[in-house]
Amino acid sequence: MKKLASSAVVAPVLALAFAADAKLAGKGSATFEGKLSVGGGISGTSNEVSVSDDGTTVSVAVGLGHLATSNETRDKHVQEHLETDKNAAFKTATLKVARAKLKFEGGEGDADGEITIHGVTKPVKFHYKADKDGAAYRVKGNAHISVKDFGISIPNYLGVTMKDDVEITVAFKAAEQ
Repeated sequence: MKKLASSAVVAPVLALAFAADAKLAGKGSATFEGKLSVGGGISGTSNEVSVSDDGTTVSVAVGLGHLATSNETRDKHVQEHLETDKNAAFKTATLKVARAKLKFEGGEGDADGEITIHGVTKPVKFHYKADKDGAAYRVKGNAHISVKDFGISIPNYLGVTMKDDVEITVAFKAAEQ
């Protein structure tokens, strides 16, 4: 589940690099999808996504403290695996991308960044697409992460185990500041 948070963070950061000179700020949502050992999958969302830009680095932060699936018991298990109640640093996943690595024209591409989840920072590759929407940009990005890479235990409940690879998608709208 934490993996999802990481991927969610990566997509928003990638999406921010559209205006070459202006700084961007915005909000959005993130989703994660993990496959199960018996087929099917688990998905969840966070509406706690914020984007910031200091002129050299675009940062996307995803709150993990309220990830929601379609099942309240599963939500609790996700929080237990993410350990959001044990360490304040575990409550947020963050993607940071150098503005210079992002396409400002064309609005679509692949980029490299750093994602921090569960207190662990790792390099990450992601794909993003950005469209101009009036005075703002609408951005959507996705990445795959390995939950184990971030020191998160793989969820297992009644013999059903989530696979290690998680897809994270982040969507946001950001405006020049």
